[in-house]
Formats: sequence, C-alpha cells, structure tokens
Amino acid sequence: MSLLAYLKSSAFFSFEITRSIVLLFILLQMAVWYPFLSNLHDDVSQHTRLNNQAEDEWRQWQKRANYLRQMHFADDPWVQQQVVATDVDRSTQWLIEGTASLTEWQSVLERVEAQLPLVLRSVSWQRASKGNWQGRLRFGLGIPKRNREYHNWLPTQLRTRQFNKEDWRLVSTMRVGEAVSAMLTYKNHRYWITRGSWLPAAGMTVNAVSFDQITLVARDGVIQELKVREEVDQYE
Repeated sequence: MSLLAYLKSSAFFSFEITRSIVLLFILLQMAVWYPFLSNLHDDVSQHTRLNNQAEDEWRQWQKRANYLRQMHFADDPWVQQQVVATDVDRSTQWLIEGTASLTEWQSVLERVEAQLPLVLRSVSWQRASKGNWQGRLRFGLGIPKRNREYHNWLPTQLRTRQFNKEDWRLVSTMRVGEAVSAMLTYKNHRYWITRGSWLPAAGMTVNAVSFDQITLVARDGVIQELKVREEVDQYE
C-alpha cells in the first residue's frame, strides 16, 4: 500500500489527502531530521579524516624512525652515532659524536637536518688539536614543517674574518722545561698563549708554539703562522 493510499484510509485524516499534502508532509519530516543527519554525516567525515591523518602521521613517524635507525656515514669515518631512546619500537632520540673540523661538522649536521626534523636536547663542545672540535650532540625527533628554519648548532660561527697580519705581532716566546708559551698582540690587545689557547676575538686556536713562531688555526681549518724573526725584521 502506498503512503497516499494509507493516509486516505486512515480515520485520523478526515480531510481530503492530496499529493501536495503528502509531499509537504515528507518535506517537513526531512526538515526535522536533516540537522541530525547532517551533523551525523559531518561527525563521520571528521572522524574518518582524523583517522586517515593519524595513520598518515604514524607512517611518517615510522619512516623517519627507520631512516634514523639505518643512518650511516660511510664517507665520514670520524662520526659515531646511535639511537639512544625508543618508544613503541620507534626511534625517538639520536646521539652523534666525534672530532672533526667545523666545516666537516656543518656538512654532516646539514645533511641530517635536510632529512629529519631534529630538536636539540643537549650539546657539548670541546676544542681539540689542529683546529678540530670534539662534539657530542643529542637530538630528539620533532614535528616536520614545510619551511624549517636553519639551525646553527656549531660552537662558534664558521665564517672567519680575513686574516690580516698587520693586526698581529708575536712579541716573544718563553720556554720553561718542555712547555713553551708566547706573548702576542692582536689589535693592540696582549695575550699570553700556549698550545691549545683559544682567541675568541680573532676566531683562532693556537695549534703550536715553538721557540721562534706560533701556528694559528682558523675556524674553517685555515692555518696561519707568525714568526718572531718576521716581526723583528719588520721593526728594524
């Protein structure tokens, strides 16, 4: 039995039932139920989107964690690295350490950051011989962003000022037993130095001190020498 026939046979409807009235009745029912059905549809769609987003984020996390776990530096044998923390079989923290020049450190860190959104957790830097730096950096995995800002995790700026010998003067050297020290001036400021001394104003490390000269190493590994004889000849 059709809806129109049912309404006509019902005792409740004593007036004449027309197709227009039936259509109006259906429209009223739809108007009553539409907000509920619409909200239900929106809730289901949002729930589906959230599930898809969560699954996609999980896959991305897994991809980054696997990359971190399989990372190796065949061309940089000085690098020592390992995963130091995991969560649900997923790598979450990574440690890198080694001794190298700042140029080599920068190259490695930039390659890693290009692939992974890293968050620095702890860092330790110590000057080593020949202008190298011993570093120990611990990172966590961060949230990926489309436009990540550049991070400079180096202990000092890599760019070195142009070396100007006129700013320097090796005044004297002194030997006490096996230890050799020297006095020099840089831009009219005096410094007593030994091997390994750091001159932050110039961005130079003292690599060696001998009886008649000193060797300086810039942040980028460039070596410069100052000799007492050169200074004596200059001022004669």
